[in-house]
Formats: sequence, C-alpha cells, structure tokens
Amino acid sequence: MERNTESVNDITSKEMVMLECAERLNYDFELLTLIQATSSLITFSDINTTLRMVKKKVFDSAVTVIETKQCITWNN
Repeated sequence: MERNTESVNDITSKEMVMLECAERLNYDFELLTLIQATSSLITFSDINTTLRMVKKKVFDSAVTVIETKQCITWNN
C-alpha cells in the first residue's frame, strides 16, 4: 500500500499509520488492535481479557503492562 508522503518519515506514530491504512482500506473497524512485536511477555490470556473488557465497553482503550523488578534500559 502506498502511504501518504506526510506519514512516510522517521517520526510518524504507529497510530497515524494504522488510521491511514484503515482509511485507505475504507473499512469501518469495530476494533483496531496493535500488539507490538517487542511485547514478548504478553500472554494469550492478557490479550483476550483486554479485548473482552474493551468490547463490553468497560474501557474504550487499553494498555497492558507488567510489574518487574528488572531495570529496563532503552538504547538510542
């Protein structure tokens, strides 16, 4: 899919790309989900529980997190 020239750069958000693709596909999604490849600790149960809560309108959006005792460092 050819992307809009405004969204083809190093600072474009994932959300902008997702919305652009949805618009270009001309599809009215009931639910649009992003699971990042770096989310290796997320479980099948986490995904299903979160989707159920959003579908039941308990929440209109969700982010999963984990508690850890490890120090996570980010390399630039």
